[in-house]
Amino acid sequence: MCTFLTRVDKVTAGFEVDSKENFAGTPVKFHNSSHFGRGKAYWNFGDGTPVYKNHMPDIEHTFENPGEYEISLKVTFGKSSDEIKKRIRVEKRRHD
Repeated sequence: MCTFLTRVDKVTAGFEVDSKENFAGTPVKFHNSSHFGRGKAYWNFGDGTPVYKNHMPDIEHTFENPGEYEISLKVTFGKSSDEIKKRIRVEKRRHD
């Protein structure tokens, strides 16, 4: 039996937003580019929704209202952690 261990020297938080234009009522895609081994990722979308724990590389979130939001991602592994914050603008819903 072979066991692989994940070695993390430094936890680094990072994410990108897939689109430059984001609209209320439409899912916004985020890509988690963090380095945190088998740790945990905590997303705060700045819109009053609960903090979301996720370890997947991609996540979607729907903002119900237009406005400017500060998104934060905190990653942890053991006793190490890092956090990054970015602001995004969400426009009014597109009309069909």
